[in-house]
Amino acid sequence: MPVYAAMKDYIAQARAVTPGFRSTSDWAMDWHGAWETRPDYRAYFGEYKIGKPGDSVNFVFRGTDLDLVALQNPYGGAVSVQVDDQPAREMDLWLTDPEVGGRIALARDLDDGEHRAVITVTRSPVAINGFILQRGSTWWMKRVGVIVLALGLVVAVAVWRRARGMIPSTGSRHWSAQSILRRTRAVVKDEGVAARQRPGDCRGRRDSVRAEW
Repeated sequence: MPVYAAMKDYIAQARAVTPGFRSTSDWAMDWHGAWETRPDYRAYFGEYKIGKPGDSVNFVFRGTDLDLVALQNPYGGAVSVQVDDQPAREMDLWLTDPEVGGRIALARDLDDGEHRAVITVTRSPVAINGFILQRGSTWWMKRVGVIVLALGLVVAVAVWRRARGMIPSTGSRHWSAQSILRRTRAVVKDEGVAARQRPGDCRGRRDSVRAEW
């Protein structure tokens, strides 16, 4: 039915985690495995998702930056993180910064659009409080930098081609070695003729002067 198809498309588009601090109960997140929800007063939302190796969570999110908020534990576990088609990388959760509430950066400076994240527990203990999604400002600066670089290359190539066109090539008909030699000979010949004519002109002028006297 048209209404069902429209609702299906809408739900597929709407199921994306939007910028902000999102809890583990966000409806756009899909949790797989034996995750355990455990109340804890230290958690910002009052609870943690406790995972074991093999447990995973995946979701589509909008923004440029993605942070994981986990329980601060010097013996914390590790997770494998994959964003879009990038290679998965393992991250140790004991690296969370206590000064920023146990946050650890998962992705930075992505294009401002929709992205897919897959987080899989590789070593326990792992206690997730939520995710922070943001729209940064450096992604468009990088894109502008790429555009400026491309324009610079285009201008450089145009200037180079124009300069090359102004310099006569060795194979040019007008600037070949034979042509230059012929022109040189013609100039020398003309100069010789002019030199032979000058003495006669001088004698003619002297005879005219004598006639006048």
